[in-house]
Amino acid sequence: MTEFLKQLSIIIPFYGEDIKWKDLLQDLRPLPREAEILLVGPDAPPSELLSRASENMLAAIRFVWAPKGRGSQLNAGTKAASNNFFWFLHADSKVPRPSLFMLAQALQNAPDALHYFDLHFLDDGPKAVILNSLGANFRSRYLGLPFGDQAFAVSRAQFYKIGGFAESAPYGEDHLLIWQARRKRVPIRRIAAPIFTSARSYKASGWGALTSRRLYLTYRQAAGELIKLAKERTIERVHRRIR
Repeated sequence: MTEFLKQLSIIIPFYGEDIKWKDLLQDLRPLPREAEILLVGPDAPPSELLSRASENMLAAIRFVWAPKGRGSQLNAGTKAASNNFFWFLHADSKVPRPSLFMLAQALQNAPDALHYFDLHFLDDGPKAVILNSLGANFRSRYLGLPFGDQAFAVSRAQFYKIGGFAESAPYGEDHLLIWQARRKRVPIRRIAAPIFTSARSYKASGWGALTSRRLYLTYRQAAGELIKLAKERTIERVHRRIR
């Protein structure tokens, strides 16, 4: 099972002013030396900070330049990656050690799937975010629509079959990736293990305002993607009948 951890390229988009990745690196210490960690952004991380944060780590850590924009940064990370599986982590994620090994097991059992984790929030925001995590896990498990803070993991081959992240979309590049995976019939599989993410944005913007805005944007984007998917499936059925 650890063989699959050796095949990981961990892609972490970040901006120069955000140094939460240094805490995430501590969670990734168990990774073997064959794994690699790519910090992707428009500004290189401070060399002294990176040196301290990566002390005693086996996995190689590299900075990859990319223009600002999550879709552009994620795609740039995949182009620079060396290994067979991509694991996309937000810089403010926290990864419990058991989740690492659950990931390895999931990749071993279903290497052609796009995998995601159960979402939990850190205690750095309002208490009400527990409702957001419940909603996210329901949406993911029963509607098949996880989001990027649930730490997607996918093989190189399947990622390029899907087509990569949308770089021109103003928001929701992770959401669009999932719809594209569904169009390409790439299986979407839950890993029954937690990934933690920061709730700072809910504290800064207000829980109600930010939750309402994100629900509205998700609904609007999903409605358009659902119509596209329905049209494509209808055309496929018509073509099969003609043949």
